[in-house]
Amino acid sequence: MTHTQRINHAEEYTRKVMLEGLKKKNLLWECGYVPDLSISHTNHKSKTEYNGLNVVNLTFAQMENNYKIPQWLTYRQALDVMGLEKKGGKYSPVTYKDSGKRYDGERVLKENAQSVPIEYWKPIYWKMVDEKRKYIKVAEYKELKENGEDVGTKIVFDRCYWVYNIEETNLPQPKIKKKKGRPKSKVKILEDIIAQYKQSKNAPTMIQRPLAKGESPHYSPLKHEIVVPTINCYKNKYRYYKTFLHEGIHSTGHKSLLNRITDEIFYHKEEYAKEELVAEM
Repeated sequence: MTHTQRINHAEEYTRKVMLEGLKKKNLLWECGYVPDLSISHTNHKSKTEYNGLNVVNLTFAQMENNYKIPQWLTYRQALDVMGLEKKGGKYSPVTYKDSGKRYDGERVLKENAQSVPIEYWKPIYWKMVDEKRKYIKVAEYKELKENGEDVGTKIVFDRCYWVYNIEETNLPQPKIKKKKGRPKSKVKILEDIIAQYKQSKNAPTMIQRPLAKGESPHYSPLKHEIVVPTINCYKNKYRYYKTFLHEGIHSTGHKSLLNRITDEIFYHKEEYAKEELVAEM
């Protein structure tokens, strides 16, 4: 399997979950509660936090399977944590590192364990030799950069891993430590996000008014403005904030910000569909 096939496999998982959700009345990513925002998706063994598309895939899997613990690991990591050593090409049980318990004959994963594809990207470094790039190690890159040499770096796709939620394994289940203190209300969090965006550089004009007949909430790239009905026009305040944030994501594509939206985007169905997915995510 090539690197391109691997990365497409991870992205295909995202598309599959989204399309399945769109076919249903209740989308898979519409959760009836707001998970603890202080808890992020992490690797159980390395404690590394996941980011980018990996967070999207892991969040979908957590909601669909009702996982309570957002910790993940590969099959080989589970073997290592459980205390299984590879000898002669096979894994054999050894004493568990922390508790001293042995796992002779016990399955590492539970039956029908569900895995999720994640992408791994890594930086590469180079220096210019005879007007060509020569790839180098990070230590040499840092040294040359300090000396003002012509060097560069970029992030490239390395490989695709399949990870399991910790609840799909027979490992001791960790306890999630919740932060002390009274959490902010959901409405206060949403209000803070909108208020901060309004004060940010190159923020769009935000207009709340009754809409004309046939008019709908929208973002105008030409005027760089968001138009939504006043909050009392909505069935509940959460639908108001959802609409406002949706149009707000569209506005980040303006040429003065992320430069994602062009004048022609509304005339190309595929590009417009991609932009709508960005706003929903």
